Amino acid sequence: MLRLRSSKALALLLLSGCSERLAPPPPPPRSPPTFACLTPPRLEPVLPSEVSPLLDQDNVDCFAWQELIALGWPASPREPGTPDVGARFGAPGDARPFVFQTYRDVNDLFLPGARAPAPWSARAVTDGAPPACARDATIARAVAGGAPVLVDTAQAGVAAPAWLTAQSGRPVYFEIRVNRDVFEYVRREGLYDARRQLAAVQPGGPGIALPAGPTAYGHEGAIEIKSAWLELDDAGAAGRFATTTAALHEPARDRCRLARMGLVGLHISHKTPSAQQWTWATFEHEDNAPDRLEVERGALAAAYTFYRPRCAPAEARACRPNRKPACEDGACDPVSQPVAVVREIALAPEVQRLNEAMAQRIADADPTSVWRHYRLIDVMWPASGEVVPPGREAPLTHGGAQPTALANVTMETYVQTGDARKGCLDCHAQASVAPTVAAIAPTWASDYSFIFQRACDPAAPAGVCHPGNAVSR
Repeated sequence: MLRLRSSKALALLLLSGCSERLAPPPPPPRSPPTFACLTPPRLEPVLPSEVSPLLDQDNVDCFAWQELIALGWPASPREPGTPDVGARFGAPGDARPFVFQTYRDVNDLFLPGARAPAPWSARAVTDGAPPACARDATIARAVAGGAPVLVDTAQAGVAAPAWLTAQSGRPVYFEIRVNRDVFEYVRREGLYDARRQLAAVQPGGPGIALPAGPTAYGHEGAIEIKSAWLELDDAGAAGRFATTTAALHEPARDRCRLARMGLVGLHISHKTPSAQQWTWATFEHEDNAPDRLEVERGALAAAYTFYRPRCAPAEARACRPNRKPACEDGACDPVSQPVAVVREIALAPEVQRLNEAMAQRIADADPTSVWRHYRLIDVMWPASGEVVPPGREAPLTHGGAQPTALANVTMETYVQTGDARKGCLDCHAQASVAPTVAAIAPTWASDYSFIFQRACDPAAPAGVCHPGNAVSR
């Protein structure tokens, strides 16, 4: 039997019991997120090959999020382009590559001299690497183990100079990868050779028609990925970013070094049976930059990766939003000079609601997942698309593209406003086959994909890929 030494002790015991009984109940669980689409995204590494069941903006937006989940899943070590189904989605510090990082780099598909690429599973790791990255044994081992080699700092669609430098003084690097469907189509049809492209677009030829949906080349349809990476100076920031260790090539110094990179932007272009003009989804990290209305209202966060709220003096070149690097009076802006970035087109309300629902869904499953810090900017899709006959010349139809303007601030910083404002199809409808000695300036269309312009003509002079000056991004 419990014996109490005093009435005071009895009073304390009684008060303790009352406080336990009067403690507030735990908060009710949050309501599950709601979605406007008919097929809400699932936190499973399932990559859809079609927008289901209806091609409209809400369903295309959910389709894009499902793509990000599948492509951002940790990759299987056994087969490129496949997920490790037992892994966590976006665990901070996970050193394994994401599924999209095991897609093939375009530099492994289009080789000097129009050499045939190695089979999909026999990953070529040195063909696209600059010699400076191969000279260092540590870097060479990292590349052989799957570390990407990042070289390109030039944005597409604008004249040079067109790099993007963060407030940290670090430039953004870009890379382009393709899935197995694209890889197998190009390899089996011999389209890594510019002469084979030219033959394909002649009357009676098959044209250039990348696969859509399940085909003999794969089950996903053509997917092209463009990613934007920024070196992370703050070790603590890695918990908010999807990260990778990459070999950075610095052409000005002809040196290569390993660096921890954070993903700041991602394009996912996907050709499906109902979207012959492709779906064009773009994602960004939430810390990138404010939009124009937020700047005008003063509704700003304390810090952004590409914008400094208290930049002064306001008229300084580094403070003027979206100012492209320039060469004036015989001098060019240094690469280390930050570019102030502002989003000119605010996110649509329905996209914001979808992003909030996805952030909740991801956080409910794993509150530490880095992917909860990413957001869909929008998806361009063909509202009145059509199959493109073989042998057509560029530009191809836009297919009633919706929305008409779309830009990722890390990859299209300088084409957001005025006469320069563009959407994905404004550029990609112009894509054509690679130049050859027989056709220096070809206009035959390459199915909305610029990667074909990377193909070489073996008949070109030694050390020259092809006689034209087309460059794909």
